[in-house]
Amino acid sequence: MKEMLEGVKAIMRLSKDKHDFWEKMDIAYPKLNAAILLLPFDDLPRPRKPK
Repeated sequence: MKEMLEGVKAIMRLSKDKHDFWEKMDIAYPKLNAAILLLPFDDLPRPRKPK
């Protein structure tokens, strides 16, 4: 987790503005389909998807 924070801080320093920051963040830390990744534990209750 600390490594990710250091990476975000470095991207902040290198960015010209907030749009440039978010473009670099999307490249460095891409989102994973916005799906909830669940482990296959069938006997545990599953969380609901956010709306």
